[in-house]
Amino acid sequence: MEFKLRRLLYNEIALERMNYKSARILGLCLNAMGLHVGKKSGYGSEEYALRKVILAWTKKNFLTLYARLPDVAEAAIMGSITFDKENNRLVKTYLKGLSREAPKEFLDLDPPHVVEAVAR
Repeated sequence: MEFKLRRLLYNEIALERMNYKSARILGLCLNAMGLHVGKKSGYGSEEYALRKVILAWTKKNFLTLYARLPDVAEAAIMGSITFDKENNRLVKTYLKGLSREAPKEFLDLDPPHVVEAVAR
């Protein structure tokens, strides 16, 4: 059952044509799972496979999506996730608690890739 859910979520996000629904699902996954892959065993091991592919896809494709469809990319930014345009990275900010500064997690994004038009 977990495999089917992971597959459905990944297929929705990794579509060739990203849309608002896919972006919201991506945002929900990023916000719930964080921006760090973590360990394969122990706490969080159930979603390790999904977390790994979601973060890899986001790292590779987010800036390309932002360049092509900025409104759709902005739809994926929700909750405690923000987009740092200056440093090309996503930032997840956790609750401050008793610390002086709120803890943050970063996901550095790959530069956008150019897709050449196919001549017909």
